[in-house]
Amino acid sequence: MKQSVIVPKHQQILHSAGFQTYDDFMSPKNATQIRDQGNGQQQAFIIKATYQGTCYKYFLKTNRREKAKSIYKPLLGLRAPTNMAMREKYHLDAISAAGFDAMEPIAWGYRSNLLGYANEGFLVVAEVKGLPLERYIEQHSRKNGLKALHMLGRLTAQYHQAGFFKPIRVQDTICQSSENGSPERLVMIDRDNSYWWRAPKSHRRAIQILSRTLARTHRVEPQTKAGYIAFIKGYLDSPKLTTEGKALVADVLKEYQRIGPKG
Repeated sequence: MKQSVIVPKHQQILHSAGFQTYDDFMSPKNATQIRDQGNGQQQAFIIKATYQGTCYKYFLKTNRREKAKSIYKPLLGLRAPTNMAMREKYHLDAISAAGFDAMEPIAWGYRSNLLGYANEGFLVVAEVKGLPLERYIEQHSRKNGLKALHMLGRLTAQYHQAGFFKPIRVQDTICQSSENGSPERLVMIDRDNSYWWRAPKSHRRAIQILSRTLARTHRVEPQTKAGYIAFIKGYLDSPKLTTEGKALVADVLKEYQRIGPKG
């Protein structure tokens, strides 16, 4: 059984570009392919539409088959298996509900198999304007780059406090800046959204997660330690950070020294 939904305010825009049915999204004719993994198993496209004189840009992801572990892992956790695209949609909803900036789901759909779970599907999100954080740091002043990494540390702490645990990838964070180039807002555009984010919290796991993000931060600012110092200060400056969270940083730095900037 096929099901699809388009957010009402975007229906006419997508219809004008030739996207109305489930099959239109799964086999897009008016879109530019930007990624293909697994011989068509997972694909990504850019959709451009002009409606009433305004240009719109969307990103479409499709998934045609689930890996075995994506089926048995939820079953072991007493959860119903679902498709990658729908998992990402649910997690974006959870992030938004927690008060974080996130990509906006515009359209989504799935096809259920005989067992009742969605074994294929699609997700469309609106474009997030700005520069990938890695590119922003390359193109702007060092002062603004370090300020952006401070913001990233602060945001990382807020994600952890809200119970979202995944190492953050700098290249998958969009930085939006003011007219004078100063960073104003960070938006996560792809934080392994199709995987379960709310991992069981433990001291060891928290150290591992934060250390990996710290190592990736250092790769962006490799000349000195200024980049990861800015990140750690941002983490410590986060509002409502617990004593436990502050104490964690010392252990994180020890782990970081062990794994190094390639971790």
